[in-house]
Order: sequence, then structure tokens, then C-alpha cells
Amino acid sequence: MVLRKVMPLLSTHFQVFAVDLREQGRSTWTPGRYTLDDFGNDLVRFIDLVVQRPAIISGHSSGGTVAAWLSAFAKPGQVRASLWEDTPIFSSETNPSCGHSIHQGIGPVFALRNKWLGDQWSIGDFADMQKAFPVEIPAPIVKAFAGFSPASVDPPQGPPQNLREYDPEWGKAFVSGSATSSCDHENMVAHVRVPVLSPTTSARSTKRREPSPARSPICRCDALKNWLRRPGSRSPTARSRRCRIRCTNTPPAPTRAR
Repeated sequence: MVLRKVMPLLSTHFQVFAVDLREQGRSTWTPGRYTLDDFGNDLVRFIDLVVQRPAIISGHSSGGTVAAWLSAFAKPGQVRASLWEDTPIFSSETNPSCGHSIHQGIGPVFALRNKWLGDQWSIGDFADMQKAFPVEIPAPIVKAFAGFSPASVDPPQGPPQNLREYDPEWGKAFVSGSATSSCDHENMVAHVRVPVLSPTTSARSTKRREPSPARSPICRCDALKNWLRRPGSRSPTARSRRCRIRCTNTPPAPTRAR
């Protein structure tokens, strides 16, 4: 895993903690309690009891969303800065204020896993889930997943270890909206209080590609605009917070005369 390669490099300058969130890795499954507020509050307590000093938070994918939550709602002084890597802000919601929803992204995969594996692996039909994948999942998502593994690698004959450690109810919580129902992303972003770095470039591609205005316009969500325009926005710290969120369905806002 990439994290295992990065941690030794970081450890020369930082004390590094890698946390398995609830339902992932070696942490406990918590049926019925998979919400962004649950994940964030778990780490608030972890910082209080284990780290015991201000921290720089980094998260990838859903972990980046938890890093965003901490950037907004952690206790004062707990978080110094935050790194959100390939973070599905807005796109992990069922009815986002900006861009496409989870149903146009990873949602169908989460639903498939829950259908064939069941909450807490109560069904566990991994073989039929593999057969159903190219049938029940939209073709663009199937193609994207195919790019994650070299063509020479044979499909796994049994569930890989990382999937065995995963509770499919977690994915169902995002597809149903219960995971994000108590934490609106627009409100979360508007309350961010620390410097943020949010890289989104794929590690598999070094070629720079200009976005097509018709396909990936810049999202001009009011929460983001207000965040950048608030007092002190010209300070170096505030400039480091600037971000651009690409989305598929939101048209560019008209240019306003200054």
C-alpha cells in the first residue's frame, strides 16, 4: 500500500499515526452507526487521548472527507492543517448542493457489495458478486475499476483481505444518505478553519490535461465563495486554503464585473 511507503518518509520529520476508522482494517464494525459525525468524533477523541497535541490531518478518499470534517468541527487548536487527497466533497452525498451525487459515482459499487455480501457479511456471496459486477454496474465504472489492476493479474478466487475487513453496511450508509444526513458538505466546507491542501491529480497520469468546459466546469458553490471572501482572505494562510472543485453537472457561473 502507498501509505506504508509514505509513512517512513514522514516519520523522519513527524510522529505518524495511521488510524483504521470504524469498519475498516482492524477496527470494530459498528452496525447502525456509520455517519461522518461518528467518524469525525472518533478522531477527536483519538487526538485528545493518544496524540495529545495539535496535529496535521491527512486523508484519502472517504478519509479525506473525515479530514475535512476535522478541519471544520474539531476542537479549537486540535488541527493545525489538513490534506484532502482525492476527496469526494459533495460527490459522496445523495443530494449535494454542488456537482454529481454518489449515485453517479461509486454508489452502485457500494450497493452491489451490500446486496451480495450483506451487512456484516451476513450473505457473503463473493463469487456471484463478481459475476454480477459487469452486469449490474454501469460500463464507465467497470472500465475505471479495470484500470486499477494490470491485465496480467488474475481475478481473486476469494475475497481479498481488505474486503474481508470491510463491513458492506458502511457503503450502504452512504448510498442511502444516512452517513451524510447530519453533515451537509456545503455547511462543512463553510466552517473550515485551517489551511488546506487538496491535490486531485491521478498518480497514474503525469500528462497535464486542460478541463473541457462542457464536461468539467469549475463549481462555484456559494459556500466556497464565501469561504474565500471572508475577512483575512488575502493573508498567506487564507491563500493556501484556495481550492478548485471540478464537477460534471454544475454550469459555470456568469462573470461579474468588478
